[in-house]
Amino acid sequence: MTRAIYRNTYAKIDLNAIKHNLNVIQTNLGKEKNIIPVLKADAYGHGSVEVARFLESEHYDFFAVALLEEAMELREAGIQATILILGWVAPKYAYLAAQHNFILTVFQTTWLKEVRALTSEAKINIHIKLDTGMGRNGLRTETELENFLNELSITSQIKVTGLYTHFASADHLEVDYYNKQVARFNELAPLLWQMYPKQDLTSHIGNSGASIQHTEDMTAYSRVGVSIYGMYPSHDLKQTAPVKLKPALQLKSEIIHVKQALAHDKISYSSTYTAQEGEWIGTVAIGYADGWLRKLQNSDVLVAGKRMKVIGRICMDMLMIKLDKAYDIGTEVTLIGEDHGAFISVDEIADQLDTINYEITTNLSDRIPRIY
Repeated sequence: MTRAIYRNTYAKIDLNAIKHNLNVIQTNLGKEKNIIPVLKADAYGHGSVEVARFLESEHYDFFAVALLEEAMELREAGIQATILILGWVAPKYAYLAAQHNFILTVFQTTWLKEVRALTSEAKINIHIKLDTGMGRNGLRTETELENFLNELSITSQIKVTGLYTHFASADHLEVDYYNKQVARFNELAPLLWQMYPKQDLTSHIGNSGASIQHTEDMTAYSRVGVSIYGMYPSHDLKQTAPVKLKPALQLKSEIIHVKQALAHDKISYSSTYTAQEGEWIGTVAIGYADGWLRKLQNSDVLVAGKRMKVIGRICMDMLMIKLDKAYDIGTEVTLIGEDHGAFISVDEIADQLDTINYEITTNLSDRIPRIY
């Protein structure tokens, strides 16, 4: 349920845009392949519970998250779908995961030994992670995989239901490293298939970038995260992608105070901005505690379809903008999204901060209600 809004600052989430993005990615992949929507980091800042409920109503029955906490939140909200936890979960919580029918990611022989020491008759479903070049976690070599499988053969509590890897550069136009990772997966995976028939395992190697531009390599399932929310995983892919995505998030606030500056008025902390006499200054109800970082000083917002500059240091709860005239208290301010035909994209904000678009959306704090 959308919570009450007492300060008119909120993120507006278009669930139909998410549906559109999934549909165009699915069409691009082909009907014989399946999508695992990734709902980690509160669905990339879009609200994991509401997005999951919507996607279940659209007949999606397999989600991925990063943390056991994220999976538990979905279960406690009544989500029934299969949930894969992509991050490492301590062995002592393995049976808690089993009780809630989660799939764990596993890639360590020591993890198997610790689970074997626990006493329970419950089966723990796992997917085996292969590190084909991401360099983060996973089994890297034939020897590591063989040792893992030997340990697995005497660990009766475990049921292997899938395997996967993760690409480091599938969103790049240069494909050499991506191709090396695909080749490495195709070298390691058959060792697993000797113990577990290929047809019995869920295999998923695709992320957003790979699922958009390397469809011919994709296995039965693809994990698609950032792109289902209408954000391309790279600028290059945005220019060349065969799919047209729709942004699902808009960020809105309002003007809560308007004044006309006196000569040499200083604005905000450290007096970094000096106003000219007669300038109209608006105060907006959003700040860095909401995830709108101080480095966004001098960025633009939209008021009545016109760009207005953020002036002075952004405060914890508020920021100031230079207006072209007086506006009423309560006038809408758009920080991300559309206003009277004008548009500020999350990519524009990310470029100003020299980062990626989904760092912007995942940084939006829970002080900002999501409305649907």
